Amino acid sequence: MPRPRARLDPTAVTRAFAPDGLHGATTTAIARCAGVAKPTIYAHGTSKEAIFLACVETEVERLVSRLSAADVESRESPARARLSVLAGAIIAHGHEHPAAARLLHQTARHASSAVAGDVDAALARLVARIATILRESTTPACADRIAPALLGAAAAYAVADAADPYRDAAVLGEAFAQALERPDHTTGEGVRSIGLY
Repeated sequence: MPRPRARLDPTAVTRAFAPDGLHGATTTAIARCAGVAKPTIYAHGTSKEAIFLACVETEVERLVSRLSAADVESRESPARARLSVLAGAIIAHGHEHPAAARLLHQTARHASSAVAGDVDAALARLVARIATILRESTTPACADRIAPALLGAAAAYAVADAADPYRDAAVLGEAFAQALERPDHTTGEGVRSIGLY
C-alpha cells in the first residue's frame, strides 16, 4: 500500500516566504518550514510560485474572514467604533500571525513572476472587503478612498511590535473617523462628517 502524500501547509510555509518574499525563499527553507523533505516539494509537481500564491491566498482569506467577523461585531456601532474594530482586526491578525502579516503587508508584492498578477488580485481583496464594510457608514467614494489608507496604517501597526494593539486600533479609528463623509440620503451626495456620531 502506498504511503499517503505529504500535504504542504500554506500557513507553515508562509514562514519561509515572509522575510524576503518569493525570490528570497529557497526550496530548502520551504521544505524546512513545511516539515517535509526537499524531494517532497518537487513530488507535488507545483512550482515555488504556485506555493507562494497559495500562501498569500490562504492568509488573505484568513484576514478577510477576520474583517467579516469585525463587520458583524460592529454592525450596530457608530462609524468611529467600526473603524477601530476593523483596524483592530488587522492589527490582531499581525500579532497572532507575524509571518503572515509580514508576507501580506511587506514582501508579497513583486513584479517578476508568473503569479505576480494573481498575488496583486488576492491582496486587492483586502481593500475591497474593507471598502464594502465602510460603505455602510459613508459614501462609496469615501469608502474607496479610506479603505487602502486604513489597511496601510493598520498594517504598519500589525508588523510592528506595538505595545497596546487595542489603543492603536482606537487611535486609528479616531484618526480615520475625521475623514469620513456621511451619505445624505435625501440628495445622494456626501456630507462631510463633523465627528458627531
